[in-house]
Amino acid sequence: MARIRKAARDLLTLEKDDPKRIFEGESLINRMLRIGVLSKNEKSLDYVLDLKLIKFLERRLQTLVFKTKNAKSIHEARTLIYQKKIVLNTGKRRQVVTIPSLIVRKENESHIAKLSKEVDTSRTIRRTKRKNDEKAAAEGGDE
Repeated sequence: MARIRKAARDLLTLEKDDPKRIFEGESLINRMLRIGVLSKNEKSLDYVLDLKLIKFLERRLQTLVFKTKNAKSIHEARTLIYQKKIVLNTGKRRQVVTIPSLIVRKENESHIAKLSKEVDTSRTIRRTKRKNDEKAAAEGGDE
């Protein structure tokens, strides 16, 4: 964040028609747009200087997993990521992500998914089903 602000400040000190300010300023703004911390109507270096830390924290994988209802809490989101149960479906491949602090681009935000194969083979679910079956059999045998 400090590097981004410093780059924006340095570029703002240059003349408006300076080629370095035009080229590097556009690339810095495009990078912020791609990450998702700026919107399309905020294409100015002044908006880059106005960025707050909360904008970057909202782009973390851990936060996005929680906000997309793949986890009940922010802590569970972090745990799911470390347990390799969160994937990014980008194009034709599924990539397992294990870094909670990963900054997710705006275009990949809708591709976050939770692996659900563990739910079907969970020991707890099978044990609960078995106990309920035993209980039903015992109640049926008493009559």
